[in-house]
Amino acid sequence: MPEITRPLDLKPLLVELADDATPTVDSITLAKTGGTTTITDFDDGVLGQTFKLLAKHAITITDGTNILLSGSVDFVMAIGDVLTLTMFDDQVWEEVSRKVNL
Repeated sequence: MPEITRPLDLKPLLVELADDATPTVDSITLAKTGGTTTITDFDDGVLGQTFKLLAKHAITITDGTNILLSGSVDFVMAIGDVLTLTMFDDQVWEEVSRKVNL
């Protein structure tokens, strides 16, 4: 019987992003904020990728060329808020949904 193998480079289910203006989201589907630095873009995403971001810190996600948010305004996330983004066009993240933790 052939041996079934799995890739050794398995990503954790929930990843803490770097405290950086442009954190990497390479192979990430679930992430939490790693600090309070305003985010202006997400690096290393691929077309069709969707990920959810949980705010573990008060943080701002900037609406602009690379991140298109609802209402074309920045999202000032409070602890517990969740933002879902998808890359439909190359290097452009679009908001799919958000949950505001009141």
